[in-house]
Amino acid sequence: MTADSRIKGVAILAFAGLLLAVVVLFLFYGISEPSSRSNTFTFTAWFSTGQVILLFAGLIYTAIKDGHPGSLIPVNSATVLVAFIYNVVAVVTMLLFTRFLLPDRSNARTYYVICIAELGAAVVYVALLQLVAVAHQVGHSEAVRSRATIDGLIKMCDAISCNAAGVGWKLDLQRCSEHIRFSEALRRDPALQPEVARLLAQIEASTNVPPEESTLGEVKKLISGIDALAQRRS
Repeated sequence: MTADSRIKGVAILAFAGLLLAVVVLFLFYGISEPSSRSNTFTFTAWFSTGQVILLFAGLIYTAIKDGHPGSLIPVNSATVLVAFIYNVVAVVTMLLFTRFLLPDRSNARTYYVICIAELGAAVVYVALLQLVAVAHQVGHSEAVRSRATIDGLIKMCDAISCNAAGVGWKLDLQRCSEHIRFSEALRRDPALQPEVARLLAQIEASTNVPPEESTLGEVKKLISGIDALAQRRS
C-alpha cells in the first residue's frame, strides 16, 4: 500500500468513525422518549459512543502502524481482533443489563463496574501487545546495527589484506574474516566488536610498511587475538 492510499484509508476510517459515533448518539437520544429513559441511559449512550470511537481509533492506529518499517503484522492484527471482541462483549453486556437485569435482578453500580472493567481489560491487553511490538523492534534494530558493524569489520579485513599485499606482506586474513562473519560471540556481545576493530586498526598500522621479523610476530599475535574474540563462548 502506497503512502497516499494509506492516508486516504486513514481519512476514510476517521470520517466513518465520527459519522457512526454521531449516528449512535442520535439513535439513543432521537428515538427514545425522555420520560422512558432509565437512570443508566446517559452512561449507556455515551459509553456506546466511546466504544465506536475506540474501535475506529484502533483501526486507524493499526493502519498507520502497518506503514512503518519493523511493524509486526501479527501484533497489529491481534490489536484489531481485541478491539472487535471487546466491542462485541461490551454490547452484549449492555444489552444483558439494560434489557434483562436492571433494575430488578441487578443494580446500576454493578453495571458500571463491569462495563469499565471490560474496557480496562481490553486496554491492558492492547498495551501488552504494544510492549511485545516495542521489544521486537528494539531487538531487531540492535541486530541490524550488529550485522552492519560485523560487515564493516569483514570489509576492513579485506582492505587490510589488499593494502598489505601492496607493500610486500604475505598476509591472509581470509580465515580471520570467516571467523568474524560467523561469530556468535560478536553477535551476542556487541562490546566485543570495538575490541576487534581496535585490533584490526593495529594490524592495518603495522602492515602499512614493508614486513620485518618483529612486526610479523606482532601481527600474528593480533590476528590470534581477533580469532580468540570471535570464537569466544558465552
